[in-house]
Amino acid sequence: RREHSARQLSQKLRAGGVEAPDASALLEDLQEQGWQSDTRFALAMARTRVAQGYGPLRIRAELAMAGVDAHAIAELLAELDVDFQQLCIDTYRRKHSTPAASAAERAKHWRSLAQRGFDGSQIQAALKWEEPGND
Repeated sequence: RREHSARQLSQKLRAGGVEAPDASALLEDLQEQGWQSDTRFALAMARTRVAQGYGPLRIRAELAMAGVDAHAIAELLAELDVDFQQLCIDTYRRKHSTPAASAAERAKHWRSLAQRGFDGSQIQAALKWEEPGND
């Protein structure tokens, strides 16, 4: 139904009782036949997360947890045609229709964007629309 990384498939096979050497051999066979690809998995996951409004830090962390190589993640994020700053702004405006009324609420908004995986400069850009004259 969806793409899986080699690490995820290996874990599922071992949980199902398949011995590690057999699981490795099966994964190699699947990769040779083109049924499993970490690159294809990473691209599909990144596109899904971008569509859900997640930032590059969260995407990077999820891909790393799935076993995708750090170099491959960096290349993928560089190749994605996404303006993460604009995505952060859009995500923020979709979630919060009015500006924060207090410093505590502004901090809460900051944390919510940080948890979605946006960095400080992206969050600052999103929160700027709250300032008078920035609509």
